[in-house]
Amino acid sequence: MTAYTEGAETLARKLRDLGYSCERVGSVVDVEPLGIKVRFEKGQKEGHPKTQKLLYTTATRVRNVPFDITDVAMGIGLPDATIPEAAVEAYLGGVFSLAHALSCDDYEAFGVRRETVYSTEAQSGLPLEWDLYYTPLLQINDAAIEFDASCFVDAAEGLSSVMLSRVGVYWFRCFASKSAGTDAKADCFINNMPCEEGAACFRPLAERFSGSSPLQSIKQQFVLIPRDRELIRKEETDEASENSKGSTFRDCAISASSADVPRDTLEIVMLGLSTFELIGDRGDDEIRSWLTINGCSIATADKLFFLWPHVVSMYVLGDIVRSAAPDHFKRVNSADFHYEIIRFDDEPLFKSITTVFEELLRTNSTPALEAFCYQSPVFNAVNNALNDGADPKDLELVAGVVITEDRLPLEPTEEILMMLAPYFPAANKQLKRLKRGDRPWWKIWA
Repeated sequence: MTAYTEGAETLARKLRDLGYSCERVGSVVDVEPLGIKVRFEKGQKEGHPKTQKLLYTTATRVRNVPFDITDVAMGIGLPDATIPEAAVEAYLGGVFSLAHALSCDDYEAFGVRRETVYSTEAQSGLPLEWDLYYTPLLQINDAAIEFDASCFVDAAEGLSSVMLSRVGVYWFRCFASKSAGTDAKADCFINNMPCEEGAACFRPLAERFSGSSPLQSIKQQFVLIPRDRELIRKEETDEASENSKGSTFRDCAISASSADVPRDTLEIVMLGLSTFELIGDRGDDEIRSWLTINGCSIATADKLFFLWPHVVSMYVLGDIVRSAAPDHFKRVNSADFHYEIIRFDDEPLFKSITTVFEELLRTNSTPALEAFCYQSPVFNAVNNALNDGADPKDLELVAGVVITEDRLPLEPTEEILMMLAPYFPAANKQLKRLKRGDRPWWKIWA
């Protein structure tokens, strides 16, 4: 079980113990009665102190919030065995507590507080009534210093008052800390994006710490959301209409539907299309996370992640690769690395994606193709080869590979490693070690 799957299982167990109905599939926890979905991913160490043991990141889909909430789950100064429990407890007291408050009337269940805030909408001049929800303050390693429960909310008052002139959802993640021998540090993320103005507002809170301990910190999350939730949906609809510029994906979907693309398949294909448009330049895990949070199974998300870039890159590369491109791909079982060969023409999702993409071309509604090519192993390989002076007629392409999880079996064969190496960095490294004659890591103690 991977660390992030273990995190998902720990969360699911704790939620069931609290009386919530939920289902875990892989690294995704679906709390269906509340409309909350949580995806656990591998954590990244960059930007975090060494005293913090970062285990995984989380992406949470919440009712009435038009974007996923990302956060890190970590254990600080704890034995490894206790990190999943502590990290999930921190998640429950942070993101989940606010997600819960936005999804039901029982906002006090996790100690969340609610206040009412008023503002004036900039364009209409009409008064707006907002709900302000904020979590309990999490304080570490300096009980002698007392902070108000709303210290971050109060510190950000000037910043948030500017935002409240426009309808939207504003989710703040706030952090202030000081370690021995270091300067005060503060972080502010608004709707997942770093905000230096907010960090500057919070830095005076960090300066109150003495700096006598390895890490002294406080953290909190709060969200501002219009009391009338319909205003959010109207704002989303207006923005979507403005961005469509007269040619919408809905028109394309109707045409594709008339071409015998099943409605449920069409919805999945359009989700893949919008995902690559929104975050196609980001990492593999984030794109897959977005797909699963929005209702795809892990297997379907993997296919979308492979097939959409493949279809688009074949169009972009055209005659350069048409004769060299295989007519099949390989579907790999990540548990035992058994694989099956699947012809593109026998894959319903491939045919549906091709139909939708051809309709986009016909109606001159094509999205930015670079977002898809960026994720295509075929496009990247051909582009690199041509840049190195290769002759297009000499190109020979291998079949693409669909993998469900970023991990290897204990003793993969050289044949499997060679197949996976172009798509799977860990396999490429292991193959190089094998060719050098290095002792495999699983036999290091033999």
